[in-house]
Amino acid sequence: MLFRSVFALAGDLEDAKAADDRGDYETVLKLLRPLAEQGDAKAQFNLGVSYSKGKGVPQDDKEAVKWFRKAAALGDHASQNALGEMLLEARRKDSAE
Repeated sequence: MLFRSVFALAGDLEDAKAADDRGDYETVLKLLRPLAEQGDAKAQFNLGVSYSKGKGVPQDDKEAVKWFRKAAALGDHASQNALGEMLLEARRKDSAE
């Protein structure tokens, strides 16, 4: 049973990538959100990207940071990098004002 759930997760992530490649962001979100809410770091990262770029959802930096932080806490390096870049950009904007 464990192997089925791991393979199902991998399949959903692959399906989400294919949907993203087609520009079908509704399907991307439908596939990613449950995985992200269950604690899948790759899905959390990709959901963060969706929010940071406004792909299928309104662009929302706070929501992007939320998902990047969750994935970063699980050790996802891409999320750690994305989170650092977003925080650095926010600091640059604050100091320019």
